[in-house]
Amino acid sequence: MIPVILQPEPKDFDVKVRKKGSDWFKTKGIDTSQPLQKKVKPSPFWTECIPELRASYNHICAYVCIRIEPITGFATVEHFKPKSKYPKLVYEWSNYLLVCGVMNGHKSDYEDVLDPFQLAPNTFWLNLMDGKIRPNPNLLDAQAAFQTIKRLKLDSPECNKLRLHYWDKYVRGQIDDAMLQEYSPFVYLEAQRQGQL
Repeated sequence: MIPVILQPEPKDFDVKVRKKGSDWFKTKGIDTSQPLQKKVKPSPFWTECIPELRASYNHICAYVCIRIEPITGFATVEHFKPKSKYPKLVYEWSNYLLVCGVMNGHKSDYEDVLDPFQLAPNTFWLNLMDGKIRPNPNLLDAQAAFQTIKRLKLDSPECNKLRLHYWDKYVRGQIDDAMLQEYSPFVYLEAQRQGQL
């Protein structure tokens, strides 16, 4: 993971998402100051903004930091603050992250994951030989970083292999610095930090 900068809300977001969501809650008589009952599933108006979310965040998954391809990639709106517990944020752009479907499933409604919008630079380090991720050893409190890796399975063989895929392409000269940064910004930043670029 790397820090993510909150991007401006799209101009039509209020009409396409927030207003429809607010009206939906009112129609259902739901008090958004209280957690939702288990049977309540908010209408997914947030899916209307996936194209804008992709464009705003350069198609990069906020958790695994790899480009989600527009045609084959399964991009989702991740509600960082869970819908069930924070109904007031269900239709708010500032609570949305662009996340691949697998990572969204791992995060689910758990709240023990570091927020990419609040993440300090270099919180996570990467081993360019095996693709493994770990907390920066200089962190004063690494527990939250360890928990984030565990919860999201960021150190799974699949994630490690995917990171190594882009690094291998770079080392072989199949992609340049700009493409590595575009498709795998975490790998790019770690290679830069380690003086490998």
